[in-house]
Amino acid sequence: MPKILLALVGGIKDRNRFSAFLDKLEQEGYTIHLFEEKDLNQIYFDTLDAAVKSIQQQYEDCESISLLCNNKPFLFAWYHSQNENIGNYILYVEAAVEAGETLVINDREKILGLNDFTGLEHTPGLKAIQIVFDDWKHVISLLVNYILFICPYQLGVAESVSYVRPSENLDDIIENNFFQALVCHVNDKYSLPVGISALILVPFFYYNIKNPVVLYDLLNYAMESYLLLESSLKKNALEFTQKLFSYFPSPCQGCLMSLEYALPGDIAAISLIPFAYHIKNLSVIRELLNRAVKAYALLEPSSKNRAIEYIHKLLSCVSPQCQISLLSLAYEITREKKYILRMMENEIIQQLDCQQKASIFWNIKNLLFSDKLTFNIDEIIIFRRYYQSYVDGIAAQVHLPSSPKPIHFRNKNRIVLITSQLLKIGHAPTRNAFDYSRNLKKIGKEVFIINSADYIKQTALAFYDWFNADFIKEYSNNNTIDFENERYPFYQSKLNMPNLQDIQKIIDLVNEFNPELVISVGDATLTADICSYFTTVVAIPCGGVLPMYPKDCWAVPRKFLPSDRQIFQAFGIPEERVFSIHYTFMKKEKKRLSRRDLKLPQDAFILCVVGNRLDLEVTPDFIAQLEQIVQEIPEVYLLFIGGYQNYDRMAEQHRILRQKSVCLGYRGDIQSIYPLCNAYLNPKRQGGATSGAEAMLDGLPVITQAYGDVYYQLWLKQSFDTTDDIIIFLKKCIHDPDFYLDQKKQAKCLGRKLFDTAGMMQEVLVNMEKYFCKHEF
Repeated sequence: MPKILLALVGGIKDRNRFSAFLDKLEQEGYTIHLFEEKDLNQIYFDTLDAAVKSIQQQYEDCESISLLCNNKPFLFAWYHSQNENIGNYILYVEAAVEAGETLVINDREKILGLNDFTGLEHTPGLKAIQIVFDDWKHVISLLVNYILFICPYQLGVAESVSYVRPSENLDDIIENNFFQALVCHVNDKYSLPVGISALILVPFFYYNIKNPVVLYDLLNYAMESYLLLESSLKKNALEFTQKLFSYFPSPCQGCLMSLEYALPGDIAAISLIPFAYHIKNLSVIRELLNRAVKAYALLEPSSKNRAIEYIHKLLSCVSPQCQISLLSLAYEITREKKYILRMMENEIIQQLDCQQKASIFWNIKNLLFSDKLTFNIDEIIIFRRYYQSYVDGIAAQVHLPSSPKPIHFRNKNRIVLITSQLLKIGHAPTRNAFDYSRNLKKIGKEVFIINSADYIKQTALAFYDWFNADFIKEYSNNNTIDFENERYPFYQSKLNMPNLQDIQKIIDLVNEFNPELVISVGDATLTADICSYFTTVVAIPCGGVLPMYPKDCWAVPRKFLPSDRQIFQAFGIPEERVFSIHYTFMKKEKKRLSRRDLKLPQDAFILCVVGNRLDLEVTPDFIAQLEQIVQEIPEVYLLFIGGYQNYDRMAEQHRILRQKSVCLGYRGDIQSIYPLCNAYLNPKRQGGATSGAEAMLDGLPVITQAYGDVYYQLWLKQSFDTTDDIIIFLKKCIHDPDFYLDQKKQAKCLGRKLFDTAGMMQEVLVNMEKYFCKHEF
């Protein structure tokens, strides 16, 4: 029985390709009868009957004819007419869309006209009709247009072509007959499983479905399929994804790169970061980054190298916002500072808004503060220039007074105090703001407190190590604030900072209040720094660091370091704008406690370790140091006070520390506990100055390296480089009562000075008076 193919075609555009297709059918055993018109519209409904009769006259034993046509409406009509002589229907699709058209076309009616096969939805049509695609370039366009527009219409979700709502059911799309026909064409060319062919669905989910789980599953599905392929087929899969890459919109391209690197799904899935930004869901990015870090830790070295290469490849094709997230991931898994420094490069930051720039600044600052990142002097200067550019950029967008106000036109009895964060009294910078205000009021100053709330409360970018500051929203409703029976005029930013509305409001309030000067509480208080454009600002950091903004006067709360001079020179800061002061703290209430009350050993030499972030600060190196101390000095007992949730786990892993230590957790009566201790032991960290000063006030010698706030901000004269140095010192304290008594006296004497805020405020004002005398304003 002959295999007869009746080809009714018109308006064929590419003769060579069509002829090659017919040659292929002849090789499969078909006898081809070609009826061709120059114009597709010259084929009529009754053309089929005439052609069938002609063939039947030539072949008496012909029972079934295969029909090939490139006119979709007629092919459908002929199919519905159920001509008993036609056994198979072949639709020849020469072009999915017109040549040169973009991947995703907004002209939905045109797409439906070209590619809509919904006329067969109530029949077994696609099981009987074979769809042949002549040109690979058009297959990609047809697939994506089908996914974006045709499939939802075909599934009956939309009532008209003007309203298209996509199906969220992945199986509905993948198992659809038309999609399967398209995938079959891909398989003919590349021999790929549906799991890889389904990557064509990425733009559909990216632009139409706000569900990252479906996209995540799609990528996992593809990766699992890829890993099961033989080497030759893996090559086909990579060729297929490379083809797709040139057709995909750039935000979707990263999803095609994961197969090349054969990485676990949780690392491959970081290619979804652009999608998460697209749907404005930063928590999804955080989850992706967390999963990637955990997956990376389990990789073999060679796979880790591929993961880094994969991140670098993604960096080349994503937005600046996505680059920041990927750079934070790269830093977390490699600890290479080049990734952090790249965040501050002009090519990235010039495309970010002010809130995104703020996110970069505060997240880097948090890494530095928590000792997860260290900068050398050159890198510190880069970071400071970044902050200066950030401040100056916002200052250029607000309305500032035309010129600085002369000092003799200012109210000498008024001071504005601006802090970047105001919480409860247990928060050290908050205590500083209130303590400064109280002591300034005692010497006759009228103080206006402003919380500009510059610490980001809602980050505009997603980092691996995400920093979000606390914020008491209720304060924004107050125009006064009370502290120790005194009332102060008050303002707090109402919206997430930085925003121009609140910044402008603060500028106007300061200008109207007309103070002699503005005190900036903290090393980086954005709105106070902007005020330096029209009045005098003196910055008092809350830690042993230099202020960030070079236009301010700097009251440095510690002794100067050799590296400070390099900063002054780099930013052209004259020495008369910089002076050193003794940083001060607020005294806390004290009650009588005994060691018995806290179940502490009566005869032990107790070293206290205090901090709000002990989970971060009690590092493996510090634990090893503690073990050596208690092993060599049996009299020593360790008392942890503060935030240390990992204490029980640490004690289980270190038997001797379980026997020789206890953790009291957070204590509101900490000033009552210091008299029960013998010395204060400081981990290597940036913070800790407040607790160190409180311990010194009760005569506890402070044991620390020459590093961080505890050493520099408390003006300590002695430091300890090694554990052996500490052990020698402790043994002398235990066995030489006169030596220990002298150490206690020195600590207490310096401690008293660290709690004389009135003296510190007077010191600041005297230095500013000298500055005013040297300059005419």
